[in-house]
Amino acid sequence: MCIFFFVDEVTRDFIPNIQDPETRKARLIPWVPADLTSVDYFQKEPDVSFFQVSYINLTEREREREREREREREGRTESEEIEREKERYIFVTN
Repeated sequence: MCIFFFVDEVTRDFIPNIQDPETRKARLIPWVPADLTSVDYFQKEPDVSFFQVSYINLTEREREREREREREREGRTESEEIEREKERYIFVTN
């Protein structure tokens, strides 16, 4: 027969990486009841420029990927591609 003496309470933090008090309260609702009726639940949407910048970055990445594919098809190195871009830039600016 084995007798155990429980001295310390064993607990578990169900959301160990959340430090913000409001977020912790919301995430702990399944285990700890909380009154969050005073919290504004409307989502704040970002400005339109946020989406435009994301789109621009996406299209720029797509252009870069297309350049890489074209370079691979033609067997050019990156330094040759840089020279080609310089020539293209000089041609456009003149």
